[in-house]
Amino acid sequence: MFFTLAALCFALAMALWLIEPHFSSASSVTHRRDVNTLETDRHLYKEQLRELELDFETGKTTEQQYQQTKQELARKLAAVLETLEEH
Repeated sequence: MFFTLAALCFALAMALWLIEPHFSSASSVTHRRDVNTLETDRHLYKEQLRELELDFETGKTTEQQYQQTKQELARKLAAVLETLEEH
């Protein structure tokens, strides 16, 4: 009797585990997609900052362009990092 009850509980747990993804809320998928997008944006802004630094060092941008673009990218990166921390 005990083993039958244990087997039944195990079978029920396995069934719930297998069908759970089919009933996951769309918000869970959206959340993962949002985090992936934010991670991509974080990487993009960091890469753009590195490229900007190189362009400035090689004289491809003026001091004013460099400072303005650097502030804009730093602001965007900070916003992405803050949002990632919230998730």
